[in-house]
Formats: sequence, C-alpha cells, structure tokens
Amino acid sequence: VDVVADAHDLAPFADAAFDAVIAVSVWEHLARPWLAATAVARVLDAGGVCYIGTHQSFPIHGYPHDFFRFTQAALSLLFTDAGLVEPVTGYQYPCRITPPREVTRWNTAAEAYLNVDLCARKPAG
Repeated sequence: VDVVADAHDLAPFADAAFDAVIAVSVWEHLARPWLAATAVARVLDAGGVCYIGTHQSFPIHGYPHDFFRFTQAALSLLFTDAGLVEPVTGYQYPCRITPPREVTRWNTAAEAYLNVDLCARKPAG
C-alpha cells in the first residue's frame, strides 16, 4: 500500500490524476457512497474510466461497517449525478432469496443477484 485515503474525498490525489479507478467490494462499506462517486469523478482525467463492483444482495459482512446494497439503477444514478457518462451496469451471480414461512406474499418471479457492477467514463474536456 502506497497511500491510505478516505474514498469519500480521495484528498491525497489531485484533480484529473488517474486514467482509471477500480473499486471491488468497497462501495457497500461506504457511509456516503454519493460523496465517493463525486471523488472518483474528480480524480479521473478527461476520458478516464471507472469500474465499480459491489453487492446487490449479499449477507451482512465486513469490518467496520456494511451500509448499502445497490441495484443497477442506483449505481448508475450515483455516478451520473457525479458527472460520469455512459454508465454500463450488469448483475452478476444469480441467487435465490428464500423468505421465512410466515411471509405469505412474495414475488417468486423477481430476480436476485449477489453482485452488481458499473463502468462509466468521465467526459472528454
């Protein structure tokens, strides 16, 4: 590890410092992922890309906190609001959620996935 930084602001890094940002199994642990999306947009150079892989449905886990689960729409919105364009999202690892017996109304046709990912680009200057 060369630098330890808070993903919410990425303060050690200058604007437009990177051509790419990759974060896997991080976004669910961020208290304010919308701030981190803005920080990613800030440190990306024009035309730079980001890849975010996080959870859509997953057991509570991790230290010190586990805050969020994301749909494709939610992840896309975070990054388009941050100024990135052409978000491409996808679900990974189909799964099944089994409700307890006392749940009498359940949409058995609804799809569930363990992970969701996003690629997005910072517009060229």
